[in-house]
Amino acid sequence: MPVGSHKDAFMAHQKVKKIYSDNADNNLPKTAAQILLDFVKSQRQIISENIPETIELTDIEKYDKEKVREALISVENLCGKCNENHDNNCFVNQARRVLIAMLSGVDIKEKFNGAQSLDELLKIAEDMQIENSKKKNEEAAKAPHAGEEAESAMCVINDRIYENIEDEINELSNKIINLKKDYVELKEKDVFRAALIDEVVATIKSVSNGNFQNPMPVHEDEQLGKIAVAFNTMLETINKTLKNLDAEVAKRSSELKMLMGNVKIGIFTINNDFRINREYSKECLKIFDCEEIGGMNFFDLIKVYDKQLEKKEQIKNFLSLYFNGMALDNDSMNSLNPLGEHQLNSKYLQFTFFPVKSNIDDTVTNILVQCVDFTANKLLQMEISAKDAEGRQIRKMILNREAFYDFISETLHMLKNAVDITKGKITIDEVSELYRIAHTIKGGAGCFDLNELIKHTGDFEEILGKIIKTHTIEAGIEEQIVSNVLKIEQIFNEVIEYSEKIFGKKASESEELEFNFKKKHLDLLLETVRRSAGEPAKLNEVLNGFYDLPAHRVFAKSFAMIQPLAERLGKSVRLGVTGAETMVPFETAPKLSEVMLHLLRNAVDHAIELPEEREALQKNIEGNINIVIEKNKDVLDICISDDGCGLDPAKISAAALKKCVVTAEELKSMDENDKLGLIFRAGFSTKADVTSTSGRGVGMDIIKNAVENVLHGNLSFRSVIGRGTDFIIKIPLYGRK
Repeated sequence: MPVGSHKDAFMAHQKVKKIYSDNADNNLPKTAAQILLDFVKSQRQIISENIPETIELTDIEKYDKEKVREALISVENLCGKCNENHDNNCFVNQARRVLIAMLSGVDIKEKFNGAQSLDELLKIAEDMQIENSKKKNEEAAKAPHAGEEAESAMCVINDRIYENIEDEINELSNKIINLKKDYVELKEKDVFRAALIDEVVATIKSVSNGNFQNPMPVHEDEQLGKIAVAFNTMLETINKTLKNLDAEVAKRSSELKMLMGNVKIGIFTINNDFRINREYSKECLKIFDCEEIGGMNFFDLIKVYDKQLEKKEQIKNFLSLYFNGMALDNDSMNSLNPLGEHQLNSKYLQFTFFPVKSNIDDTVTNILVQCVDFTANKLLQMEISAKDAEGRQIRKMILNREAFYDFISETLHMLKNAVDITKGKITIDEVSELYRIAHTIKGGAGCFDLNELIKHTGDFEEILGKIIKTHTIEAGIEEQIVSNVLKIEQIFNEVIEYSEKIFGKKASESEELEFNFKKKHLDLLLETVRRSAGEPAKLNEVLNGFYDLPAHRVFAKSFAMIQPLAERLGKSVRLGVTGAETMVPFETAPKLSEVMLHLLRNAVDHAIELPEEREALQKNIEGNINIVIEKNKDVLDICISDDGCGLDPAKISAAALKKCVVTAEELKSMDENDKLGLIFRAGFSTKADVTSTSGRGVGMDIIKNAVENVLHGNLSFRSVIGRGTDFIIKIPLYGRK
């Protein structure tokens, strides 16, 4: 069985050290302390190097016997009380040996073993004392008597002593009586002091339990009286402090309550269970239109439920950054905040979060939430944005008035065709025509920021695109097509009504295309007519050219579309036009305008890279689109060039295969040019997503069909990966110059 603990040995060591006396030879307590310290250092039962062979018993009467006894009991308690016989070198026995010698005045070195108790050892010491005393008396009795001379001398001395013996005996008796009296008083005083000490201990325990109201009793005892007075002074100070603290807390609570009742922002805290605590500002009730928010779940308060799982998880993950001690700096957290702007019913709220840390371990126990209702500012901001958007619309309409009028005129014709289609049975071919119409209207609307028209034509495109891809018109889809056409017609009519506010007349009143000629141009036409008056064929050709339009007028809305589209896509694009004054035959103008619109939109959306991508490729961050328009004899040549990413046969092949535009077997037999030509197949697109800008898997096939089958021209292209692409359009003029 092991001996007592390291801590017990250390406590015994400390009690031995308290035995030290300034007036005595301290070798004995030092020896006992060193024996115990050997165990404290090694934390195990050892054979001490400090065990004395013999004990020199000096000055033992100068030690406090009670302290020696207390130390002896502490050492006694270290023993495991096992049945094993400890040898004399056991540190417990040796420490007991030294202390018993100090207490009894005898060394019991050979008289004990580890199984003996303290009482047994003290009895042995007592017996040894008695035995030693008997030996001394016997030795004294055996000592030889002095000679007669010594006896005579003693008689003389005794005579002198006996002369005052009665006085000395009386004096000694008085001293003994006084000593007994003092002893009784001291004994009573010790008992009394023990009682006082018990009261002191009881008072201290009461204070440690939080009771500061009961003072310590003050008695005549000098030392205990000083302690009691000092302790009561401390209590009085504590009570005053507590009273002041209570008053300060009450004051602060009142101030906080007043502040929370009058502050005009919502303030509350949430715990790590996302539960709202009971303290919050009164403004919260107004913001959230309720009578109580304390105890509510935060997500119920902001009405983000499980059906909005993605947003709910996003908010949870954000708040967990605070609770897990992983929050970044304030600016970074604000940029991640998913509730920086939150719409709750008809209100717009802004939430800001601050961690509340524990004073003990610096962990985040709660999050302080600040909520501001900025509905008025938001509505004002929305109104300003709407006004800005309206201002941009008006500016674009005014600056491109002819293009806007052309857009209205062309769209009226296209919508009329769309309505006519919906009056009968709708076939797949007619769906393709409706798609072309929707795609073209969307492109034209983008030139003038007509966002509502852009959105609805885009949605209609998506519906039609799915039908074209599946080549199936499902039951009920025709009603959906008719409904969308009527909706687009309604929105377009609102645009026409709006144009009256800008131009003083409805754009639809100029349903027929308007022609504006400079006097110089009219003079030239009249002169040409006069010269050709005698030649009917030449005169007819001149008169046909009377309706020709300059290229900048034909392509006005296409050119106007580029910058707004580039801004929406985060790109920088510069447009260059050569031959803007080249006259374009009137009969080809609408279809050419449509083709140009699609090609330019594709160039901005698909070809021109983002500024950072161009910079990485060591290109100018501003992309370039150049258009050259010219007449070469009886052909109108148009070249649209860009310095974008170029066409990649591998990417085109992969996209075409994925969209089932081509089979794997077909690809095996194709060269690079054949693979590039896949862009003209129906259903082809490299775009993975659907946007208001890009198409839904059809587009280049419509452009090629318009050029070759409607305008009877030719569409070709050349491309270099990373350098750009050129699209070349050639339209025959059939003898016109």
